[in-house]
Amino acid sequence: MQHNDYHVVLLDKEGNVTGSKLRKEINKKSDILHCVDVFLLRSDGRIVLSQVPEGDLYAGKWVSSCATMLRSQEREDDAAARALKKELGLEDAPALRRIGSEFIRLEGDVLRMKTTYAATYDGELNPNADDVVAIQELSKDEVSGLCGSDMAAPSLKALWERYGSML
Repeated sequence: MQHNDYHVVLLDKEGNVTGSKLRKEINKKSDILHCVDVFLLRSDGRIVLSQVPEGDLYAGKWVSSCATMLRSQEREDDAAARALKKELGLEDAPALRRIGSEFIRLEGDVLRMKTTYAATYDGELNPNADDVVAIQELSKDEVSGLCGSDMAAPSLKALWERYGSML
């Protein structure tokens, strides 16, 4: 399956599934997508963040450890495991803890359903250069500081505001 050759879930403003669309045909600004984010935590309390590559809506910004759009007929936890493998090279996903799921307004009219997971993992990460420019491991205070800057993507800012205390 090629990078854009699959269907992603489309939602209405109430969170109801309205259908699906080929990944390559979505409009990231106007389509309401169901996305899954994962925050990887190190046992010493550091949080792994990823930097978005060029060509993405938030290129150069920092985001959760990994994220993906939910595919048609896919479970949220399976999407989280797929993102961990594809973006960070984790063949066997660590135990995932679901933190929450809710609509997040990223900016302007960009609306996403975000289902968020956390997992503790102390092993090596092998980021996929097509999906991740860089990774960094920050303390909670450092993530809070980053979220106050223009280097954090709107999704990171919103998720941190809602779930940072739960990580």
